[in-house]
Amino acid sequence: MVVTEGSSVQRSDLRRGRVLVPAALVLLLVAGAVTCHTLRSDRSPAPVTREALAAVAVDVLDLEPSSYVPDLDLENGVRVNWHPYGGGPGDAHALYLNIEPQKDAADRRCDIRCASWKVGDGEIQLVWEDLQPESDPGRFQLTYVTDGELRSLGYHGAEIKGDPRKSEDLPIPVSKLTEVVTDDRFASTTTQEMVDTDLAKWPEGWEDDNDQVATTSTVVAHWMEELGLRDREGADTRPTVVPFSPLGYGEEAVGAAVRFDGWSVSVIIVPADGAPTCGKGWRCRTTPHYYVDQPWQVTTGWKRGQAVVIQHLRGRDVVAKVTSLTINRYPRWTGNFETVRGVVGAAVESLERAVEPRWRLTTTKGVLDGYADLEPFEDAEP
Repeated sequence: MVVTEGSSVQRSDLRRGRVLVPAALVLLLVAGAVTCHTLRSDRSPAPVTREALAAVAVDVLDLEPSSYVPDLDLENGVRVNWHPYGGGPGDAHALYLNIEPQKDAADRRCDIRCASWKVGDGEIQLVWEDLQPESDPGRFQLTYVTDGELRSLGYHGAEIKGDPRKSEDLPIPVSKLTEVVTDDRFASTTTQEMVDTDLAKWPEGWEDDNDQVATTSTVVAHWMEELGLRDREGADTRPTVVPFSPLGYGEEAVGAAVRFDGWSVSVIIVPADGAPTCGKGWRCRTTPHYYVDQPWQVTTGWKRGQAVVIQHLRGRDVVAKVTSLTINRYPRWTGNFETVRGVVGAAVESLERAVEPRWRLTTTKGVLDGYADLEPFEDAEP
């Protein structure tokens, strides 16, 4: 070592075990320490929010959602939309997330198209509905009961043909989706880190847009259109929304009716237990269902010229009636949309399967404003 004049201080410092660090490096190290402290995850407990719930799913699944839709019909409900294959035709997938208190065990009975297994101190239940050609690709629901609450994740998008655990068509396998509902942060008490997460594309100001307002007949007609109700191919007339007054169902009831070429359909939303029962001349049956972590009942029936579907949902009933001279038995889809009988059967099956959270007596200001300048069925082919 070459020792120059003035180096005695350096040697003494080294002998004493001290290292003199340049001032710039000291500042860099201090800044780094502050940064590391700032980025430390805040795992302290915090009440869950809809955005926090979505943030957990995004984190676990490494998703890049295209949009989020808060669902006010559920306690913490939110829909996460994404396009895993770039957004081409048919590339529309959605997850439905929610946390709510555990219900009665009877609400989780498993009859057909379902499976259940133990995970830790809780139980996973998988329930699915298979593909309905030309109508619905099918869907499934994962629910996890633990710590006195029910944590759920629903999926809709790819075609479901049997047990989803065996499917090779899902963009995310069931085993990975199960990691979401069993994640400790996917709970009514999550972490402050998740609550503080600022998701890109989360709808700003959605609370204002979700002020509750009364559902209108026009809104119901739009929902009927979005359900996929359509006229036969080559129909001579354009669907017409006709004036409709749900007399006999109470002042709170709201509905809409649409006239197609050779048939018509009406949908009425009424308070719970306000739906009519099948009267004389009707052939009806009521079937229990246990999908989307809640039980409900569907009453279906027909008499010559008419068919009815009544959904008994949480807090309300939805009454759909289809009228056509072709009805001489309970309608079923025939495999084509070229005949009145075919579209009537498709409509009845769609109405029978449609457990829509939005079919409510109230909607939101955002929904009402969104339909303000649109006419239902205006783009339908004549």
